[in-house]
Amino acid sequence: KTREGPVIWHPDRCMGCRYCMVSCPFDVPKFEYHNWNPSIQKCNLCWERLQEGRRPACVAACPTDTLMFGPKRELMEIARVRIYNHP
Repeated sequence: KTREGPVIWHPDRCMGCRYCMVSCPFDVPKFEYHNWNPSIQKCNLCWERLQEGRRPACVAACPTDTLMFGPKRELMEIARVRIYNHP
């Protein structure tokens, strides 16, 4: 797990056992059965984009600003304001 939050995996270490798929309570990791060299795929919060100082693609593409990303303190403050304004 990184400091920013996403759990990332190392494809060079993956042997395709799919234990991560079975053990994930959220059913997040998916196996690429259609690939000639199948591997596990999952959301990593666009780790590469975060390294470049950019937001995850889903957050950047959201036309209604429903999805947000940032430090927990900032997001908690936004949540408090929303709850106060719309109890």
